[in-house]
Amino acid sequence: MKFAVALALIFSGAARAQEPVPPPQPASFTFPGSTPESFKVRTGYAFNDLNSDFAYDGALIDFESLGLTSHAGSYNITLSSRISRRSVIEGGFLSINREAHQNAAHEIDFLGSVIAPGAPLDVTMKTRFYSLGYRYYAFDNGVVRLAGLAGLTGATVDTTINTQSASMTMRSPQLGAGVEWAVTPSIEAEMYFRGMRTNLKHFDGSMTSAALSATWFVWPSVGVGLGVNRVDIRLHKYEGADFTAHGLYNRSSAVLFVEGAF
Repeated sequence: MKFAVALALIFSGAARAQEPVPPPQPASFTFPGSTPESFKVRTGYAFNDLNSDFAYDGALIDFESLGLTSHAGSYNITLSSRISRRSVIEGGFLSINREAHQNAAHEIDFLGSVIAPGAPLDVTMKTRFYSLGYRYYAFDNGVVRLAGLAGLTGATVDTTINTQSASMTMRSPQLGAGVEWAVTPSIEAEMYFRGMRTNLKHFDGSMTSAALSATWFVWPSVGVGLGVNRVDIRLHKYEGADFTAHGLYNRSSAVLFVEGAF
């Protein structure tokens, strides 16, 4: 009897030894390879090519023709937080300041103030871009991920010519899509597009953005990368407190960045 019990124990132990052992589960989400992504912060420097043409109360002004440089650098930051297996909250901010001091090459009509050719001209433009969005991964096989994007984007354009100033704050919801590709266990490529036409009380127009980037994670929690992006604001009508405006603002950027992953 004792022999039979001992034999049964030996066979049951061997059977248990042959059962597959489940792989250990990661402590957090990772992509690509062992890069954590519970929280990410990306900061970098952008080389921007700019074009800004706005008409205030019907008088069109090409701000680059007034001396504002069409090439300007800026720092930027983006943050993202993984709130579930398929959901991410993200946000970003970028600011560009330009100014010019020269004599007017032609007559300028800005908010009812007429500046004669040859008169001293001081021009500044401060532009701030910000966004808050939600990313939902509809497909994720560990190598390629497809996501739907939804969020709110905004831009504030403050312009001053001599003693006259105008400020416009434009906000618009956006929808879009993105794809992420784990090229290798330490290299990730990303592309996205989002935009929408909006007709609100103060802002009638469209705001679109697109980006392509590649990140090399030198260490699992530290990566370096480069990318390009494009932002277009097409302003059909803006209703300010004491002026109306329409026009466009385009920004094309090459970006170098560092990314921390936690």
